[in-house]
Amino acid sequence: SSRGILFAIFTVSGFSGLIYESIWSHYLKLFLGHAAYAQTLVLAIFMGGMALGSWIVARHTQRLKNLLLGYAIVEAATGIIAMLFHTVHGAALDATFNSVIPALDSAAAINLFKWSLAAALILPQSILLGTTFPLISGAVLRRFPDRAGETLAMLYFTNSLGASLGVLASGFWLVAAVGLPGTVLTAGLLNIALACIVWLLTRCGSEAAAPVSPHGSAQRQDQATGMAHWILWAAAAAGLAAFIYEIAWIRMLTLVLGASTHAFEVMLSAFILGLALGGLWLRRRVDRFRDARKTLAIMFALMAVSAALTLPAYGFTFEWLSFALRMFNTSAAGYAGFNLASHAIAAFMMIPTTFVAGMTLPLMTHWLYSSGAGERSIGSVYSANTVGAIAGVMLAVHWLLPTVGMKGAILAGAFVQLMIALLFLRRSPGGWNQAGSAMLIIAAGAVVSSVALFTTLDPTRMAAGVYRTGAARLPENIELLYMQDGKTATITLTQEEDVVTIATNGKPDASLNMGGGLPTVDEVTQTLAGALPLAMHPNPRRVANIGFGSGVTSQVILRAPVVHHLDSIEIEPAITKAAWIGFATRIATVFSDSRSSIHYDDAKSFFASSREPYDVIVSEPSNPWVSGVATLFSEEFYRQVRRYLAADGLLVQWIQVYETDMDVVASVIKALSPNFADYAIYNAGETDILVVASKSGALPQPSARVFAMPAVARELRRVGITTLAQIQLRRIGSKRQLDPLFATYNVPRNSDYFPYVDLNAPRLRFMQRNALGLGQLDVVTAPVARLVFGEVAPALPDSSAIYGREQRAVQAARLAAAIATAELRGLSSNDIKNVLLIRDPPAGCSTPGLQQAWASAVFRVSAQTTPYLPNDELTRLWTRIQGSDCYRQSSDSRRRWLDFLSLLATGDSAAVASTGLALWQADDNGLDAEQTFELLVATAAGLIGSGRQREARDLLATAMAAAGDPGRYEMILRWLTGLAGSGPR
Repeated sequence: SSRGILFAIFTVSGFSGLIYESIWSHYLKLFLGHAAYAQTLVLAIFMGGMALGSWIVARHTQRLKNLLLGYAIVEAATGIIAMLFHTVHGAALDATFNSVIPALDSAAAINLFKWSLAAALILPQSILLGTTFPLISGAVLRRFPDRAGETLAMLYFTNSLGASLGVLASGFWLVAAVGLPGTVLTAGLLNIALACIVWLLTRCGSEAAAPVSPHGSAQRQDQATGMAHWILWAAAAAGLAAFIYEIAWIRMLTLVLGASTHAFEVMLSAFILGLALGGLWLRRRVDRFRDARKTLAIMFALMAVSAALTLPAYGFTFEWLSFALRMFNTSAAGYAGFNLASHAIAAFMMIPTTFVAGMTLPLMTHWLYSSGAGERSIGSVYSANTVGAIAGVMLAVHWLLPTVGMKGAILAGAFVQLMIALLFLRRSPGGWNQAGSAMLIIAAGAVVSSVALFTTLDPTRMAAGVYRTGAARLPENIELLYMQDGKTATITLTQEEDVVTIATNGKPDASLNMGGGLPTVDEVTQTLAGALPLAMHPNPRRVANIGFGSGVTSQVILRAPVVHHLDSIEIEPAITKAAWIGFATRIATVFSDSRSSIHYDDAKSFFASSREPYDVIVSEPSNPWVSGVATLFSEEFYRQVRRYLAADGLLVQWIQVYETDMDVVASVIKALSPNFADYAIYNAGETDILVVASKSGALPQPSARVFAMPAVARELRRVGITTLAQIQLRRIGSKRQLDPLFATYNVPRNSDYFPYVDLNAPRLRFMQRNALGLGQLDVVTAPVARLVFGEVAPALPDSSAIYGREQRAVQAARLAAAIATAELRGLSSNDIKNVLLIRDPPAGCSTPGLQQAWASAVFRVSAQTTPYLPNDELTRLWTRIQGSDCYRQSSDSRRRWLDFLSLLATGDSAAVASTGLALWQADDNGLDAEQTFELLVATAAGLIGSGRQREARDLLATAMAAAGDPGRYEMILRWLTGLAGSGPR
């Protein structure tokens, strides 16, 4: 029974160990960044510590009298360090950014310090974790020496099973429930609990002395020592191949399943699950193999074949996910089904190979142990395999993927395993004379070679982004121009007619119309991201742009002669290469101008080594659901980026409002707002917003001087923006206006330590949610900003407007002009009908039906004009309406309603409030459901604007409880609820 308890203990130990690896990665990337070198550095420190811990135990295991007690001490020490980790990390991070980095005089010194600090934070605990496997393995073997092979296989199985479960529990539950600090604390408490249980077990039985050699003879030990040299090289090569596979498979499956954190966790769990199942299968069979070397030769040959065959099988995964997406609806339950399907696809790709891989290490360890090497073989094999794994990660990320791609990486791993198979066959008793085994390895080599020669990965599938579109391949009308496996992502360039799109792991990041036609939505956003700060900052000399994309934002910034220096920061070099191929004629200045510098680094890491502050920092990250991106939307990032702004500096933040919802947007703005004195949100297009935030003081209003810069004006004209009014009309609101709205969402600030966005955004992407309502707060009759804050309507743009609110403003001017002059050009048939009814109603409004039609026309025109026209134009319009026969012949209740609508045009909040309350309290005001909601919105806005917040709260609470589903009024009513709670500030 104690043997079973020890296996259960090691399952939990594996569970906590993978939690550490995952969470440490999050912690250390907060100052190392998310660039490829940082990712591999974190993994190298973790696995290097594990290897060192195993090696230390291997050197001293026979001197330790009670391995189980040693294991209990290690678990306790690991748990205690974990409980202190968050506090120590926070103090180290503060000291790094506040004191150490400012005192260092070079980027090399800064990087050396950060790497040293990363090692100091996790290396001690990593070394302790590395000791656990050889300690508990040796302890169990001393207590139960009769089933050594089964014991080793079970320990590998239980530890891997716990690790597979730990990945999923951490990513899908623990971090969401208790954040990164609570997750590390949970793992630490588990370690301490395990230490207590193991200590009790040490009291219940004695441990046999360490066996010097299972066979006892000096000659046998000499043979074991000689055998150990090449078996350890084989274990290292096995680790190298396995981790090349892991990195390549994860990159391959990212193009199928997406690049979210949840997708990565699903893939990693499937990889480790295969290792666990292999150990489980082996446990009853390991002691039966008469010739372990021949068995290992066959195993490595089979792994090479199964890994190579994942290349031709890869194409089917796109079809399977496409089918799964058609099966699951866009709901929370559908998202759970999507993750199960993703796990099944990952398992299909990985488990055939990792299942066999899960047998090799326990078999090698058992063979070396039983051949005379003793207990030290356990830690030695484990350590060698881990060192090989580190080399595999480095090799795959920094050389194989960028140079030979995913296919080349997989084949490289397969050929390494074939070499190992040949090595084991040659070392086996029969050597090359074992015809059957030799033919099997030759056949395996033929299969791998055939795959290398005849299998081609289909780029039209890999570029399709099936996890977003549901399509297993690119449509035939889309041409693939470029594809490159970079260090951090696979980058593609596609063209549909004149529109060229650059994508990361199948997710479009930027698109441009290269044929001179209408601009894409992305093009407008990219242009405004560069032009807005030029219009708002008085002297933007030094500028930084996070995220290269198509390069348009950097190009627009460089068009301004006042800019003296621009740093463009991009994490993936293949992005800029693709941008040059696809958009060179549009972005040539970025690559040729002496003021322009391109840096391949993580933004946080780059800014940490920056010496001179910036006047403007533009942040254009990918969608928040992409793994790692959410840290560029966190309160820690905004707190840090504020350090690198000059006193009057501006931050421009691009936020996608598609594939998300208002909870996520609110979490981001809640993180940003406390760190900046003021901000304003602008609608870049219908699906993106730009937040412009000032470090100190009120945010400046956009200035027309940007149109006095000829090159910048040309860039703006290209996307249909020719006047300052078009920029002003895109403004949604300011900090004092919108903070009350975001406060109504019961979500926390997005934090690196409590990552609300990273955990929720992938689910919202799948569910096809959006936050488009934020940009449509003006689509009601009542001009809320005018009534509450006294804002003046911006000037009207010309008729060339292409953006929604601009178009509505232009249409408002056309309607007012048509009613005044009977000029009907540019109006829809419904608008013409309404204009004619107002100007010249048939038969002078003599019948109730005509009066009703006229009143309905007035309401529609009021809704289309009041939010957009200046007061003088609205006054002229309502003078005409209230002077008509239809108005005079209307019933008292209808005239009261019309008078109320005319009051909205004046912006007199007190009059709107009192008149609206009277209408609201009337027994029969004759209003339909839509008009009732309009009355509620306008009256509440009038009450808030006139300082009567309590009455507004009471009205909203009472009315909303009785009104039912507010439909399109939900967002505006929520905003008013927030304003009523805080009032205008």
